Amino acid sequence: KKDKYMLSPCAAKDKFVIMELCDDIRIDTIQLANFEFFSGVFRDIRISVAQQYLSDTDGWTEVGTYQAKNSRGVQTFHPIVELRPFYRYMRIDFLSNYGNEYFCPVSLLRVYGLTQMEEWKWD
Repeated sequence: KKDKYMLSPCAAKDKFVIMELCDDIRIDTIQLANFEFFSGVFRDIRISVAQQYLSDTDGWTEVGTYQAKNSRGVQTFHPIVELRPFYRYMRIDFLSNYGNEYFCPVSLLRVYGLTQMEEWKWD
């Protein structure tokens, strides 16, 4: 729903979100978007994954650090090819942003990949 989104002050330190995925998946594509006008747009992000929930930053497997475009639409990020295991948790750290607005919302987050059952069926 476009009326529900994550809202965070751009000036806040250590901006991140941790989400539990519906299934353990081998991540193929990650999409983020900000549809809100008069707000900051995320710029540099770091994506990490884990097989079990971890409250601190140690133990997370870094997928990559990406630079997003300064646009209000869906942006797609692809993890490194060597990311082969299945993961349940994802952490996104928002390292910087475009503009000098007060809020830096995230309107959309999608994660695509292959579940263990789908892989078994393909084999």
